[in-house]
Amino acid sequence: MMSRRPHIKIEKDRTDKIVFMVTCFFLGVVIVFNFWLWKVSPQIIPGHFDLSGKVNRYDDKSILFILPGIALFLFLLLNSLVRYPELYNYPQSITEENAPAYYRQGIKIMRFLNLGIMLLFMAIEFEVCRGIKNNFLKLHWWEFVLALLLTTIAPIFIAKKFFPVKNKN
Repeated sequence: MMSRRPHIKIEKDRTDKIVFMVTCFFLGVVIVFNFWLWKVSPQIIPGHFDLSGKVNRYDDKSILFILPGIALFLFLLLNSLVRYPELYNYPQSITEENAPAYYRQGIKIMRFLNLGIMLLFMAIEFEVCRGIKNNFLKLHWWEFVLALLLTTIAPIFIAKKFFPVKNKN
């Protein structure tokens, strides 16, 4: 049976506030860019590309709202999870003494993960635009590798740097 972890309110520090604002900015870019793309696109747009970048399916342009919808859902979900760091998995048992330090680092990981996901959605939106405008998608593998690395490296770096957390006595 799982032991009950303490519920502690962790105040946002400067890094939390900056990462949150930058994440909001990137989400805003995804949404605004998507509305612009919807406005300037024809009614029927490329909906899927094969591995060589050629269109293999066309869709109504209303499909453009799926990506920002998923991005907004994930943004809201991850920001909701930030309020409950006691639900996260940690590398050791959480006690009253070590909970604040572990929760603070868990929240940072969640915030950077959210930022990386918004960057990934922004890269996908730009690729979608390029595909719609050219009717051909020249795949730039390095853009997606970079976005995926940002989504994974920041949380891993934080985890390696701060876990295990030393108790502050």
